[in-house]
Amino acid sequence: MDAAISSAALAFVSALTHLTPYSNDQVALSALSKVQFALDHAWADSTLSKYRGVIEQFHGFCQSEQIPMQLRLPASEDLLCAFAVSYMNPDSSGDTVQNHLAAVKAWHIYNNARWLGGVRLRYILNGVKNLAPAASKRPPRPPITRAMLLLLVRFMVLSDP
Repeated sequence: MDAAISSAALAFVSALTHLTPYSNDQVALSALSKVQFALDHAWADSTLSKYRGVIEQFHGFCQSEQIPMQLRLPASEDLLCAFAVSYMNPDSSGDTVQNHLAAVKAWHIYNNARWLGGVRLRYILNGVKNLAPAASKRPPRPPITRAMLLLLVRFMVLSDP
């Protein structure tokens, strides 16, 4: 499983392998190795797989906008906002955009790059969510009632986890 996680983590950063995530000369190489090992295990394989796809989309977006590699990490807030609004279409919800930005943020963290998303990006996210079509939003679920909880307690078998 370690090999699978490591290979997924490597694929996560494949586009920028020339960057050195850690450059602090005062930290021993063995400690940095442990830091990297822990970081390689920070995300579940399924999360890394999804994030990898988003990072590929981010690079595709940057290529279409002619953004050079060196300006993608760290990505400026303007670039992050432009990437966010690129998802404004009838098929995307605001949550999709937020999840994609979470992937880009995780990519920054993995590469020890400063995250430049700030207040403006949060407002853009709110705008994208507000502009999302009603069809992309799930109807609210009914609340859990006291009667439901009483039924649960009544039939719960504490000796059977």
